[in-house]
Amino acid sequence: MISILVRRVGPLVVVAVLLVVLVLLQQAPPAQADLWFHLRFGQEFLDGWRISSPGNLGVFDTAQWIPTQWLSQAAMAWSVDRWGLDSVIWGTGVLVLSLVVLLFATCRRFVDPLPAGIAVVIGTIAAYPGFTARPQLLSYLFVVVTVAAWLATSRDGRVRYWLVLLAWLWPMCHGMWPVGISISAAAVAGMVLERRYSRRFLARAATIPLASLVVAALTPIGMDTYRSLVSIGSRSEYFAEWGAPDFTSPSSAVLAAMVLVVVTCGFRSKPVPWVHVTLTVLAIAWSLYSMRTTVVGALILTPLLAMSLGRLVPSEVPFARRERLVLLAMTLTACCALWPVVQSRSDVAVVPSWVNNRLDELAPGTPLLNDWDSGSFLLYRHPDLELVMHGYGDVFTDSEIQRNYDLTRLRPGWDDELADLQVSAALLDPQSPLGYTLEHVLGWEVEQEDDDFVFLVPPQT
Repeated sequence: MISILVRRVGPLVVVAVLLVVLVLLQQAPPAQADLWFHLRFGQEFLDGWRISSPGNLGVFDTAQWIPTQWLSQAAMAWSVDRWGLDSVIWGTGVLVLSLVVLLFATCRRFVDPLPAGIAVVIGTIAAYPGFTARPQLLSYLFVVVTVAAWLATSRDGRVRYWLVLLAWLWPMCHGMWPVGISISAAAVAGMVLERRYSRRFLARAATIPLASLVVAALTPIGMDTYRSLVSIGSRSEYFAEWGAPDFTSPSSAVLAAMVLVVVTCGFRSKPVPWVHVTLTVLAIAWSLYSMRTTVVGALILTPLLAMSLGRLVPSEVPFARRERLVLLAMTLTACCALWPVVQSRSDVAVVPSWVNNRLDELAPGTPLLNDWDSGSFLLYRHPDLELVMHGYGDVFTDSEIQRNYDLTRLRPGWDDELADLQVSAALLDPQSPLGYTLEHVLGWEVEQEDDDFVFLVPPQT
């Protein structure tokens, strides 16, 4: 009896607790959250921007750019128009809960509830930094779906051709679509190395990554889907999430531990599960590529970690219909409980009311010097102003991003670049190098301030 509780009931309780924790962690996004500029871009697409040649937000961002997440952005903006901001925050939570439950269900197809539950908790901790209100959350969900499909294919020998349809949808939702093709290619390579599949089957399996590469261009932006990948590299140095991962952070340290367990314990069986090997190598590669893709590595590794831990369990408990129904009921309950939590926290002010009041008084088209981080919310809340900087790097040319970088760090020549902007006002962090220098060194006049923001105007000459 105790064994049944530990091995069957206990893991479901753990998953339920995990869902409760995720519900309670949902918060209204701060001013620095990327959600705001995604809503602004989505509204622009709803208002008439052409997907093949979108416009620009102002005079300070003039790049010819490629929209890589227009569908999800437009869907988010449409949801806000129809049901309010709470709907997007709630939808984000639903996606997070669904992703975690899907991870558990994927693990349960191959191992007992206990190792599946342990692996999902560990994987969720490693991937949690990516669980924010951004289109990338769809990419993470698609990663889990793709990994689950190929692990099932390696076991039952059935090719999931619907992965090609997913590969067509992915580039319209988020720019991380190459991850899906890399998973398919790694899985096919692993099955080739295992030498237990027929050539005919391998040929059919290989059509998935090849066809996925083709259909990625059969979207409204066409061949620009591929060109968008090149533009990321030229500006990655300016954005921390595209920098090298920090394995001293808690989530990345957990990810490193996952790699260690999978590598040391997962490959002891004979014959070697080559699909697991190639997927592990791919997960490590994505984990090392950038801080942003550590989440990808964690999600790929979670089912492999579950199977590594599963070798310690002497027998198998089938993933029965009753357990699936319980899991579904838990998910629906968590999604329903999420709505009042979101509503109770949605009235938190993103910025002090005086900030919005001040900016509302400015004439449309006023050039405003602002901080890089707060630009996201200001872009959404004050669309009539000309903001110098914000975090959506795609719409800036390399020289414009360099200009913003110079301004925020007071690099040589920043004062000349500021003069060229001819801004009429500034809203900055008073403790930032730029905000402090304008106020205390250059003598800009303070019209209003608090601990987080100072509203400045240039000195009268």
